[in-house]
Amino acid sequence: PLHELAVDAHGWRTLEHARALAHDADPHLAAIHAELDRPEVLHLASLLHDIGKGVAGDHSREGVVLARRLCERIGFGADVEEALAFLVSHHLLMSEFATTRDLNDEALVLGLAAQIGHPQKLRLLYLLSIADARATGPNAWSPWKAELLAELYAKVVGFIDEGDLVGREVDN
Repeated sequence: PLHELAVDAHGWRTLEHARALAHDADPHLAAIHAELDRPEVLHLASLLHDIGKGVAGDHSREGVVLARRLCERIGFGADVEEALAFLVSHHLLMSEFATTRDLNDEALVLGLAAQIGHPQKLRLLYLLSIADARATGPNAWSPWKAELLAELYAKVVGFIDEGDLVGREVDN
């Protein structure tokens, strides 16, 4: 009900939004984009994040299988394949977390940070989440959602930057 476009057109629109983040009106987003080691991974994930739709089963899981096959056929290295698989598998993670969880629950946010684990993966996932929502339509993107995602990103990046996510206990 949120999507205004077919999957293929949505992928192209997501790519347009992902590329535009490099020059976004929000300087914070443009700065995060500038910190990407390989923006082409974001661009490829933008095109392929919903590739599993139309296949029986969970579209994210099925999409990972298809994205890995594509990486092998094209000859991308293992690092690109792993990043792309992560992004396709988890492209809804930050949006769902930001809109359905208590962002003040430090243990939950720490768990998300541990799941993401690396600043580059976080940047890619955050920017993909924004591009995907913007490309989906007005019911999927709003100032409220932008604010929640930005807050979640700031909290997760704080934990990741501190390091030592494995086995860390959170005092509540």
